[in-house]
Amino acid sequence: MVRAFGNMLGSNAMSSELASLNARYGSRETAQFVRTFDFAISDAWRRFGSDNMAVSQTGERSGRQLASGLVRSGLDTRGAFQIDQLLDATLSPTVRGQVEADIRSRYGADGQSTFRLVADRFFFDLAQRLGQNDVSLASQPQR
Repeated sequence: MVRAFGNMLGSNAMSSELASLNARYGSRETAQFVRTFDFAISDAWRRFGSDNMAVSQTGERSGRQLASGLVRSGLDTRGAFQIDQLLDATLSPTVRGQVEADIRSRYGADGQSTFRLVADRFFFDLAQRLGQNDVSLASQPQR
């Protein structure tokens, strides 16, 4: 995840974002988010391959355009980024359900909650870095 988004945005921007997430949520929660994100991507690819399915596309295939497409795919009807919306837009319902169950099984409900919380902030911050100032942040519980 760090390498992929570092390639899309540049390593300095990604390092800055991780530092911001560390300051906001703590290093433990940020590391949990990165681990869970990496696991989810790997698990989805594995499941798509084993089920011989095609991956939905955001319309853009590389760099900042891909990052922008991912943000847009995760917007709800109010223009707020929500990781669940992104997962719905990019994974089949079957694969999404399997990946969600695998995340819960591997990291527990707290790990899944942390993933959602930090992912929403990460993609909101990403939108701001990309100049998508019309994107809002999904409501965040107090920590």
